[in-house]
Amino acid sequence: MVAGKVDLVPGVMGREEKSWESHFVSGDGKIIAFLGNDGYVVLLDPHTKQANGSLKLNGSVRSLAFTVDGAHLLASGSDGDITR
Repeated sequence: MVAGKVDLVPGVMGREEKSWESHFVSGDGKIIAFLGNDGYVVLLDPHTKQANGSLKLNGSVRSLAFTVDGAHLLASGSDGDITR
């Protein structure tokens, strides 16, 4: 974003999502968390543009937030719970 350069990433290997609009970046910029389908949170390394993990909530994911130190990811789901 600082350089104003856009990189096209054709998709994330192993994932069927076609749209990755909802995303949250950790404070240190080392992880991007995307809202996936069916309650999944997909964790992506912004440098390699590869998924390095995923998390699954019982319901759909509504929102995400990283803690200030980036050590934890908080997820709000459709079931009303907040997961750390």
